[in-house]
Amino acid sequence: MAYSMTGYGTAKANINGIDVEVQVKTLNHRSLDMHVSMGNMPGQLELLFQKMIRQFVGRGRVDVNVIIGEQSKSRGDLNLPLLEARASTLAALFNGAWSRNKCLEFCLAQREVWDIDYSAKMTESFFEGVLETTRQALEMLTKARRTEGKALQTYLLNALDEIDTSRHSALVRAPERLKDYKNVHILDHPLIRHKLAIIRDKNTNTKQFREIVGELATLMAYESFKDVPTQEIEVETPLEVTKQTVVKENSIAIVPILRAGLGMVDGILTLFPAAKVGHIGLYRDEETLEPQEYYCK
Repeated sequence: MAYSMTGYGTAKANINGIDVEVQVKTLNHRSLDMHVSMGNMPGQLELLFQKMIRQFVGRGRVDVNVIIGEQSKSRGDLNLPLLEARASTLAALFNGAWSRNKCLEFCLAQREVWDIDYSAKMTESFFEGVLETTRQALEMLTKARRTEGKALQTYLLNALDEIDTSRHSALVRAPERLKDYKNVHILDHPLIRHKLAIIRDKNTNTKQFREIVGELATLMAYESFKDVPTQEIEVETPLEVTKQTVVKENSIAIVPILRAGLGMVDGILTLFPAAKVGHIGLYRDEETLEPQEYYCK
């Protein structure tokens, strides 16, 4: 099963009268990198969080945020003297514009009028409840990562199928379409295909790759120079003087496109050592995708 490296999970609970929310999110990372924010809970609990995270996540950056909310409010938690004082101050401030009930309602929404003692509620059972809530958030995270990973896997498989279909269609149409491009020639010699197979092999090392590219260029030259300019010269053989056909080497220039074309120069110079060598530097504009020339000599 494929899992997405990114995901999010959350779980909520009311433990010992305290609202707790655990948020977990993951991002792509080369190793398991865990960050736990536990509020005012004891730091020793972080090891338990990390142990639980490892049960669900093997790699990636994992952020766990434990949010301790307000204690559930009851009449016994209310600080009545403070509530009365604040309501009276508010009534005096508004000079009768607000009724007493409205002033009391406004003050009841203020956290300060409630006596909240978290420490008395944070018992062993509370910490166990937080860990259980964290486990639920991690389960939700795992489900989300699995769902997203499955969707991504399906998308990639469909995309590969489309690529294969398009490639096959392009290969079928290629001979017909190439008739419109008189300067394009397909070299389909068995030796060329053999050399291409070697340089495409992932086990081919750098030295072998460089040598095979040179050999490949030599083989390509045999096909490419079928219409090279020639001339007749007189040659004295051991028996007689005869006319022979030779290539006009001074009419040949080898112009590699930097940088990939440099590896093919020596292979062609093997056949035409007197040929001139030029260079063209091109790069592709990232916005227009058109070739841009930066060197030509």
